[in-house]
Amino acid sequence: MIHHSFQHNGTPLFNSIPKNLRNLTSVTVDTFKHKLDKWLATVPDQPPTAQATQAPTTGPPSRTQSQR
Repeated sequence: MIHHSFQHNGTPLFNSIPKNLRNLTSVTVDTFKHKLDKWLATVPDQPPTAQATQAPTTGPPSRTQSQR
C-alpha cells in the first residue's frame, strides 16, 4: 500500500518537473500553481485509458439516460 502513497511517490514526481519550474524562487504559491498547470497541460496522459479511445457501446441506455 505504501508504494501508492504520495509519501513514497512525491519526491520522484516533483523531480520529474522541469528544473526551471522546480527552481522558481520569489514567486507566490498561485504563480507556481499557474506555471505548473501550464506545464502539466503539455504532458500527455499515458497510458491512455481504454474508455477514451473506444467508441460508445450501443447497449441499453444508462440509468442517467433513461431518467431524462
